Amino acid sequence: MALQLYSASAVYIANSQLTENAQVGIDRESGFQRVLTIPKGFAGVSAGARFMMIRIMNAVPSVGFEYDPGPAMEGLIPVPVTIFAASSSLITTGFVEKDAFQHAVNGEAKIDIEFVCLFAQWE
Repeated sequence: MALQLYSASAVYIANSQLTENAQVGIDRESGFQRVLTIPKGFAGVSAGARFMMIRIMNAVPSVGFEYDPGPAMEGLIPVPVTIFAASSSLITTGFVEKDAFQHAVNGEAKIDIEFVCLFAQWE
């Protein structure tokens, strides 16, 4: 069995790379609704509103936040997000839904940021 090289990723928010990015996750949801009928049981699906959730964990240097999501949250400002992985890119725009800062003894300072975004395809 041959060894392989696996993909790394790069994350850009508002066209600036997050150099302190430590983890990223993408959940895409079709939004479809199940259609159930008495004669057929499960009859299929009906179209719904597609969207994506993007979670980013970023390390926080002592000099300050690399990206502070507060102004975008307070102003409900759409934020462009681009993720590069596996020789592909996923480009979307979304709103910062929530963030969470953490720090502990013998643990890194980090901020978790969650976006709700327009559905996009890897290209």
